[in-house]
Amino acid sequence: MNPAPLGVPLEELPLDTDPEFANLEAKRAKLMRNPEKNRNAIADLDDALNDRAEELAKEKIHGDREFLDKEPAGVPVKYIPLDDDPEFKKMETERQKAEG
Repeated sequence: MNPAPLGVPLEELPLDTDPEFANLEAKRAKLMRNPEKNRNAIADLDDALNDRAEELAKEKIHGDREFLDKEPAGVPVKYIPLDDDPEFKKMETERQKAEG
């Protein structure tokens, strides 16, 4: 499992309270009773668990952006590719570290 999807540490994500993540974990636990036989299905579930953690990380990141102007220069912030801007990502990471 990726320890920090999109740079967000797993411990900062609501994995224990997310029903979708819990469902995937339960399916994986059943398959782990016979790991050799279920190797491919387990790998698929591992991918799905990582994907879900990444979705939750995106939600956290976007939730942490509530302080941003909703429409800078008249453009809705959702149309600005902030996740693709390395300078913005660097500042965002620094801000998260400063907040502790």
